[in-house]
Amino acid sequence: MSNPDRPELTRHFVASLQAVRADHALTVLGAILNSDHRADYARIAVPTLLLHARHDVAVPPEVVAWLRERVPGARGVTLDVDGHLPHVVAPDAVAAALREFLGVGAAPAV
Repeated sequence: MSNPDRPELTRHFVASLQAVRADHALTVLGAILNSDHRADYARIAVPTLLLHARHDVAVPPEVVAWLRERVPGARGVTLDVDGHLPHVVAPDAVAAALREFLGVGAAPAV
């Protein structure tokens, strides 16, 4: 999770992984590692936002640059957060980036 100051995030992530049956996890992992959609990116015809955490151990910035070059009109935003799961470690930053991309106002007060 790359957030040593927030160990609860790592504990939650580990617990969620442990809750997945091993055969299901292997099926999903196999699908992820054996999927290659690089030829498909040029056909994306909808507005696309690429969100990336500043220090993502799984996806280096070069991958986001590669995608920006190949997805027509894609917009990339590097979030000032660490880790591969910015929606978990910084949901407010992700929501703000999405609101800006969609052109909607701030979230309603609760």
